[in-house]
Amino acid sequence: LEYFGKVPTLEWDVFLDPHLVQRVEVVLEARDEFLRGLASTSPRIDMFLKSKREERRYTDKMDGIAKYMRNDGGEKKILHFYNTEIEKRVLLLLEHMLIAHGNISQLALEQTGCLKQYNFSRVKHTRRTLGGGIFAKHWIMMYTEALKMSTEMDEDVCSDDDISTSDSSNHSPVSSAASSVQSSPSKSPKRKDSEDFALSFLPSTDETDSLLDIPRFPSRDDFCVPNLSSDDCNKPQSPKSSPNLKNTMKPSTSFHDLAMAAISSSSIVECMATLKRIMACDAPLGLVLDIKSRHVPKRVWGLILDALRDMGARVEGIGTFAAHDIRDISKYCAAPLKEMIFYHCAGDLQQACHDGLIRRGDSVFFNAGSLFWNYPARKDKDLFLKVIGNAMSWRFDAEEVKKEYKFQPYAKAQALSAGKRAPMQQSTRQGNDDDCIRYFEGRSSTIQQYKEHFDFSIGLYVQEFAIDERSMDLLVKYVNMHPHVYDLGLSWGGVNGVTVRGIQPGRFTNTDGLWNQRYIGVRWDGDLYPGRMQ
Repeated sequence: LEYFGKVPTLEWDVFLDPHLVQRVEVVLEARDEFLRGLASTSPRIDMFLKSKREERRYTDKMDGIAKYMRNDGGEKKILHFYNTEIEKRVLLLLEHMLIAHGNISQLALEQTGCLKQYNFSRVKHTRRTLGGGIFAKHWIMMYTEALKMSTEMDEDVCSDDDISTSDSSNHSPVSSAASSVQSSPSKSPKRKDSEDFALSFLPSTDETDSLLDIPRFPSRDDFCVPNLSSDDCNKPQSPKSSPNLKNTMKPSTSFHDLAMAAISSSSIVECMATLKRIMACDAPLGLVLDIKSRHVPKRVWGLILDALRDMGARVEGIGTFAAHDIRDISKYCAAPLKEMIFYHCAGDLQQACHDGLIRRGDSVFFNAGSLFWNYPARKDKDLFLKVIGNAMSWRFDAEEVKKEYKFQPYAKAQALSAGKRAPMQQSTRQGNDDDCIRYFEGRSSTIQQYKEHFDFSIGLYVQEFAIDERSMDLLVKYVNMHPHVYDLGLSWGGVNGVTVRGIQPGRFTNTDGLWNQRYIGVRWDGDLYPGRMQ
């Protein structure tokens, strides 16, 4: 926000409440049955339904069908009731969408589709440091309050600088906000409804307010600047673009902001309206949803995605480890949406290509730690001897282990030189001796060959809490060397873009970012090439 003027895209790992999903499904089925009943008696309505895509029959409001309905039969009112009820239930489902990753047992139980309500309850009550999370409603509230506090702090600093500069240049006293209000009273617009409370993010200027009083959401009357007309107050203004607003602001306290954040009456719609005002744009929040809930109908996801977009969120993609859960989900949405398929290891991507699960133009992500580690083969005796040697040795040096990091043979790629592809480098080293990228010996099919054959886009991610600085440094340099292969880059979700201090490899643990995904992923088969059957 400080450097680019907008919030970068954020990833949400989300669970849906199965009970609320079922409540949405009931109304969708009831409305569809109502429309099919009308189609049986009206040829025009029947023709309209047939012209509509089947996927959009559930996620669209079907307002165009109202012109074919009778005015005296109450059919329009019934359709309006269904649409209103769907909106309410989708909003409730969205507000209680759980942003959480879940632990291994919860994710495994979610795959089975059994005990979904119990599993959701367990995720909800799990500590956030162990895979639990927070409802989307509360997350957006805290996020909005954090931005409000940061902008108020910036404005307080600016106003102090302006006042000190004015005092040093002009020795005449500065007129206060109260005197300016008395000399030229402003015509502040009246409160219209509760939505006006969400349009303001500045603290109250009423000097009689106390921290002991019950906090309230400020309204337009609290921040309307003197000598401005009511039309000017209605226009969205950036706090930094109004010098009078800086001087009339009242510095807020942490206790006041905490009390404001504790109020649970603000909805997601009100918080998004506040974010729009703070960011001075129509789409202040960019999101990529990594769905953890399995066996949820696509039409429900389509309604959630459209609701987020209508509120002002930039939903730039939706991803999952189960490709069939989101395949062609754009048919259920009002606007196209990028589908992202996640895999644990590079071997999983190879297997998906041969199983026919990958389409040309797909966007795929896998853990970059699998570029260092491949599931050992049974014939690889040297690896087992090395593990036993590390366990039995008296001395173990983590720095020496990190110096021996090498990429797997299938990570080799042709480099681009002056816009043209250079021949494959036969050397196992790339770079100088102090900072080189090395590869294990051996011949193998490569990730680049699969990318060129299937024409998909590749991105990488890591488990930020399980990677050391050496692995991260090598991955960054490797991806920067081959941007034509990993065109979606390397995703990083750590704090301030740095690795966690103190993460070091051990005798039985690796810190390459793959973590426990190494035991779930599939081994890369070096003898298998794209276009060949297994």
